[in-house]
Amino acid sequence: MRQINEQWEQEMEEEQRYWDSKSVDELVKEIEDLYDYEQAPAALSALKQKAPNKALELGADIIRDDRGDQFLQASVFTTLFYRNEQAILQAVEERKAPVEWYLIGAMLPELIFFLQHQQTQASKHALEKIVRSYELSDRKEEIDQSQWRTFLDCYHLSR
Repeated sequence: MRQINEQWEQEMEEEQRYWDSKSVDELVKEIEDLYDYEQAPAALSALKQKAPNKALELGADIIRDDRGDQFLQASVFTTLFYRNEQAILQAVEERKAPVEWYLIGAMLPELIFFLQHQQTQASKHALEKIVRSYELSDRKEEIDQSQWRTFLDCYHLSR
C-alpha cells in the first residue's frame, strides 16, 4: 500500500511539473480547446497561478456557456470560487442551461461556507437558478440532502 501511495505521489508531482512548465499561452489553448476534460482542471490550476485573471475568465466561460461536462464544470467551480465568488456566481446567473446535479453538489459546500463566513451577499438570481435547476433535476437523490437543506436555510430559500 505504501508503494502505491508513493507511486501516486510521484505521478502527481510529475503532472504538476508538466503543467508548471507550460506557458500561459499553452495553458490557455489547452483550456479553450477542451480536448481532455480530465486534464483541463490541472491546466486551469496552473493558469490560476500564472495568470489568475485569465483563469477566472476562462473558468467563468466554461460555467456560463455550459462547456465540457458537469464534472469538469464542478472542478472549475471548486478551483476558482474562493476569492472569485461574485464572478463565478455571475457566470451561474448568466448560464442559459440548468445547473446539473453533480455541479449543484459541488457548489453546495462552497456556497454554504461563503454565506457563513463572508461579508458580501450572493446574487439572489444565481441562487434562484440553482434552486430551479435542483427542482428540474431527475437526480436529486445524488445530491447530499443535508447540505441541500443547509443551503436553503442559509439563503432563506426554503421550499
